[in-house]
Amino acid sequence: MTLDRIVRGGQAVYRHSVVTTLKTVGVPSMRATLPSGIHMNIGTNDILARRVWNERSFERAVRDAITNVLHAGMNVVDIGANIGYYSILAARLIGPEFRVLAVEPQPAVVRKLQQNIALNGITNIEVAQAALSNVEGPMDFFVPEPGMESHGSLRANGTFDAREKVTVQARLLDRLLAERGFDSVGLIKMDAEGAELPIIEGAKELLSSPRRPHIVFESAEINSRPFGYSVFDLLKRIHEFGYELRQLDEADWMAIPKV
Repeated sequence: MTLDRIVRGGQAVYRHSVVTTLKTVGVPSMRATLPSGIHMNIGTNDILARRVWNERSFERAVRDAITNVLHAGMNVVDIGANIGYYSILAARLIGPEFRVLAVEPQPAVVRKLQQNIALNGITNIEVAQAALSNVEGPMDFFVPEPGMESHGSLRANGTFDAREKVTVQARLLDRLLAERGFDSVGLIKMDAEGAELPIIEGAKELLSSPRRPHIVFESAEINSRPFGYSVFDLLKRIHEFGYELRQLDEADWMAIPKV
């Protein structure tokens, strides 16, 4: 179903009712153009997609932080890319000569990510179907029920009921970047449902370099606790790499390289 350019004014209540109505009558997805001009397939039962549909209220602090940092001539890594909103946003801002590496472990979500990239005609996003960590090799990944995929994690936690457990390939970010030919990164967006500290430990070369990237990331105790660390542990480790930290909202942070 196509609902391009509907409600361009972004009235959140009405936009929410559109998706709810379509879900109720059994329409699984719709194609929409967001106020920013990004085209997305919106799953009517997907909690993240439904939030993205209300773009102007979606993660405003995170979106503002990312758009304030991004500029033409910058490579980006989107860790936990999900259906691709931030990957597409970044690709449009950095220009076609530079690249976005979109990392997402869940096969079903990767398919949606690739569909949205194609829908926008973007050619400078590379998709890596992998889970980032501090070791490489196969790992268990806990998959939520349909519609809750944005909560999927390498550890079961209190934010979802696991529908199944699948095997995913874990990679070190440093090695993945070297393989893909990323010689510099200007921004990392990281939303990995608790795996943030292991990911940081797998990116020591990048984060120790003179050209360290900005990092916009989520961290919450309910997600980090099953990995055996606290939010403070993550903040402390990032600070040790030479970053200043700024809290964006309750669970989101920005790490700025010290000069």
